[in-house]
Amino acid sequence: MAAQASRRIDATVRLYARDAAGLMMELRSDPDGWRPNDVRSYFLERASNSGSGTIEKMTTSLRAFLRYLAVAGRCQAGLDGAVPAYAHWQLATCPNIYRPSRSTG
Repeated sequence: MAAQASRRIDATVRLYARDAAGLMMELRSDPDGWRPNDVRSYFLERASNSGSGTIEKMTTSLRAFLRYLAVAGRCQAGLDGAVPAYAHWQLATCPNIYRPSRSTG
Protein backbone atom coordinates (compact mmCIF):
# COMPACT_ATOMS: atom_id res chain seq x y z
CA MET A 1 0.00 0.00 0.00
CA ALA A 2 2.83 2.40 0.79
CA ALA A 3 4.33 1.92 -2.66
CA GLN A 4 0.98 2.61 -4.28
CA ALA A 5 0.52 5.80 -2.24
CA SER A 6 4.05 6.86 -3.15
CA ARG A 7 3.30 6.43 -6.87
CA ARG A 8 0.15 8.56 -6.53
CA ILE A 9 2.11 11.28 -4.74
CA ASP A 10 4.83 11.19 -7.40
CA ALA A 11 2.22 11.47 -10.16
CA THR A 12 0.59 14.44 -8.42
CA VAL A 13 3.92 16.23 -8.01
CA ARG A 14 4.74 15.66 -11.71
CA LEU A 15 1.31 16.99 -12.73
CA TYR A 16 1.59 20.10 -10.58
CA ALA A 17 5.16 20.71 -11.76
CA ARG A 18 4.12 20.36 -15.42
CA ASP A 19 1.32 22.91 -15.08
CA ALA A 20 3.50 25.32 -13.08
CA ALA A 21 6.33 25.03 -15.62
CA GLY A 22 3.91 25.64 -18.50
CA LEU A 23 2.61 28.82 -16.86
CA MET A 24 6.13 30.06 -16.17
CA MET A 25 7.29 29.34 -19.73
CA GLU A 26 4.28 31.13 -21.21
CA LEU A 27 4.33 34.24 -19.02
CA ARG A 28 8.15 34.26 -18.89
CA SER A 29 8.56 37.33 -16.70
CA ASP A 30 9.03 37.35 -12.96
CA PRO A 31 5.82 36.13 -11.24
CA ASP A 32 5.62 39.43 -9.41
CA GLY A 33 4.72 41.03 -12.75
CA TRP A 34 1.99 38.55 -13.68
CA ARG A 35 -1.46 40.07 -14.00
CA PRO A 36 -4.84 38.35 -13.62
CA ASN A 37 -5.69 38.74 -17.32
CA ASP A 38 -2.44 37.06 -18.34
CA VAL A 39 -3.06 34.08 -16.05
CA ARG A 40 -6.71 33.80 -17.13
CA SER A 41 -5.80 33.97 -20.84
CA TYR A 42 -3.18 31.25 -20.39
CA PHE A 43 -5.64 29.01 -18.60
CA LEU A 44 -8.45 29.53 -21.11
CA GLU A 45 -6.14 28.85 -24.04
CA ARG A 46 -4.95 25.58 -22.51
CA ALA A 47 -8.47 24.62 -21.43
CA SER A 48 -9.85 25.11 -24.94
CA ASN A 49 -7.70 22.18 -26.10
CA SER A 50 -8.25 19.88 -23.12
CA GLY A 51 -10.80 17.45 -21.75
CA SER A 52 -12.77 18.01 -18.57
CA GLY A 53 -10.49 15.84 -16.40
CA THR A 54 -7.40 17.71 -17.54
CA ILE A 55 -9.09 21.06 -16.98
CA GLU A 56 -10.08 20.11 -13.43
CA LYS A 57 -6.53 19.02 -12.60
CA MET A 58 -5.03 22.10 -14.22
CA THR A 59 -7.39 24.34 -12.23
CA THR A 60 -6.31 22.73 -8.97
CA SER A 61 -2.59 22.70 -9.73
CA LEU A 62 -2.40 26.28 -11.03
CA ARG A 63 -4.37 27.64 -8.09
CA ALA A 64 -2.11 25.79 -5.65
CA PHE A 65 1.02 27.05 -7.42
CA LEU A 66 -0.22 30.65 -7.44
CA ARG A 67 -1.15 30.44 -3.74
CA TYR A 68 2.33 29.14 -2.99
CA LEU A 69 3.92 32.01 -4.92
CA ALA A 70 1.73 34.54 -3.10
CA VAL A 71 2.62 33.14 0.34
CA ALA A 72 6.30 33.20 -0.65
CA GLY A 73 5.91 36.86 -1.67
CA ARG A 74 6.68 36.10 -5.33
CA CYS A 75 3.36 37.25 -6.87
CA GLN A 76 0.40 39.36 -5.91
CA ALA A 77 -2.01 37.86 -3.39
CA GLY A 78 -5.26 36.59 -4.85
CA LEU A 79 -3.83 35.83 -8.27
CA ASP A 80 -5.13 32.27 -7.90
CA GLY A 81 -8.61 33.75 -8.34
CA ALA A 82 -7.71 34.52 -11.96
CA VAL A 83 -7.95 30.80 -12.71
CA PRO A 84 -11.65 30.37 -13.45
CA ALA A 85 -13.70 27.64 -11.85
CA TYR A 86 -14.58 24.83 -14.18
CA ALA A 87 -17.97 23.17 -13.88
CA HIS A 88 -18.31 19.91 -15.77
CA TRP A 89 -21.88 19.29 -14.71
CA GLN A 90 -24.87 20.06 -16.85
CA LEU A 91 -28.23 21.38 -15.77
CA ALA A 92 -30.91 18.75 -15.48
CA THR A 93 -33.84 19.06 -17.82
CA CYS A 94 -37.05 20.36 -16.39
CA PRO A 95 -39.76 17.68 -16.07
CA ASN A 96 -42.68 18.10 -18.47
CA ILE A 97 -45.09 18.77 -15.64
CA TYR A 98 -43.27 22.03 -14.87
CA ARG A 99 -42.87 23.23 -18.43
CA PRO A 100 -45.23 25.93 -19.62
CA SER A 101 -47.97 24.71 -21.91
CA ARG A 102 -47.67 25.60 -25.55
CA SER A 103 -51.39 26.22 -25.75
CA THR A 104 -52.70 29.24 -23.93
CA GLY A 105 -56.28 28.41 -24.08
